Amino acid sequence: MALYARAITGRFGLGHGLLAWARSVVWAQQNNAQLIAPNWLQLRIGPYLRRERDKRFYYKLFQSGQQIGGLLRAFILAKAKRINITDFSSSKQLTEDTIVEFYNAIGDNEAKHFHEIFGHAKLIRDALLDMTKPRYRPSAYDEPHIAVHIRGGDFGVALSHEQLQKGGHNLRLPVAWYSNVILELRKAIGNDLPVVVFSDCTDAEIMDVLQLPNVTRSSYKESITDMLAISQATVLVSSGSGFSRWGSYLGQVPRICYPGQRGVRVIGPFEHSELLEPEILLPSDLSQHFIKVVKSRIEDNRLN
Repeated sequence: MALYARAITGRFGLGHGLLAWARSVVWAQQNNAQLIAPNWLQLRIGPYLRRERDKRFYYKLFQSGQQIGGLLRAFILAKAKRINITDFSSSKQLTEDTIVEFYNAIGDNEAKHFHEIFGHAKLIRDALLDMTKPRYRPSAYDEPHIAVHIRGGDFGVALSHEQLQKGGHNLRLPVAWYSNVILELRKAIGNDLPVVVFSDCTDAEIMDVLQLPNVTRSSYKESITDMLAISQATVLVSSGSGFSRWGSYLGQVPRICYPGQRGVRVIGPFEHSELLEPEILLPSDLSQHFIKVVKSRIEDNRLN
């Protein structure tokens, strides 16, 4: 009897949708199951109504890769028994071909499920690169740099700093905070590292950042390309979005977060990894350990 794992990604954004898939990847490896490629073809009207830059056509970004796709996928889906992961028991002997399905939670998805993939970043990154069509994989960055992710799109404007610091979800961060962090981070590491900005905002909305010296905006147009590009950074100035967390997770990139906006931890587990995702309002509050790690990553990049 064959055992399969399949993610039901739903009509969520990329970061939210990927979590069910990543959980299925880890589970399949641990349980010697075969992966069935997800269905990324979903109708999404919201991005048009909100006039977002990213229309979320995720189906065009991905291929089956080493996952089961095509006619074989259709045959298995038609014939095999399907059960939710919550109903699966490894102690029970399989009596028929079985597909174990993984779903995303509508609310608090990361809080409920991210621990299932914590510590498996390399496995997930390799699988994601395999699933991403070659033309949407970013070029390799040759030099150390700072990535800055500024989320706009469907994120609202916070009523106050207190709302952000209390963990309010889906809110834009002050653009001035990003600018201050970039300037102080450069000063702290003693290096005028180039900055690459990843954002769905207009240039006018983030001009305070774009007008800083040695700052460029990512030229990539697709979300998966930006996410994988962020994972190559030396250090990340993070938004409160899951997109930032995924970029940091995939490359285990140290990230600076606004107070109340870190969400789940994504780096580690290893010694002092909890210090590599600080929530700070004042850039001068960065720890010496964080600065030391960033400097080490700069040197490692140049040696390689």
